[in-house]
Amino acid sequence: MADSDDPITFKTPRFLNMATSLGSNTTPHAWAPEAHCDPDRRKYAIVWSGNADCGRTYVSYTKDFVSLTNPTPDMLFDPGYDEIDATVVPHNGHNYLFYKDE
Repeated sequence: MADSDDPITFKTPRFLNMATSLGSNTTPHAWAPEAHCDPDRRKYAIVWSGNADCGRTYVSYTKDFVSLTNPTPDMLFDPGYDEIDATVVPHNGHNYLFYKDE
């Protein structure tokens, strides 16, 4: 994470760890994060791919991009097989999720 007043200069870089609490026999990792404003929760939803035992899409929430309000992420999408790189697109009052089949 980093802050910017413009799309060129970034400051206060920091690490926001998403995957440490996935509970796995392997070291889980997270990638492809996207942040979306969730006005109902008054938080930002960070949607990301992770792999504790197979590829799934998770969501973590933050108010400030410094700490997470749910240290254990919520599973957002699990089709029952490996998938990665999901993105959520709002359109006409609905949210659509697109993903890659691994």
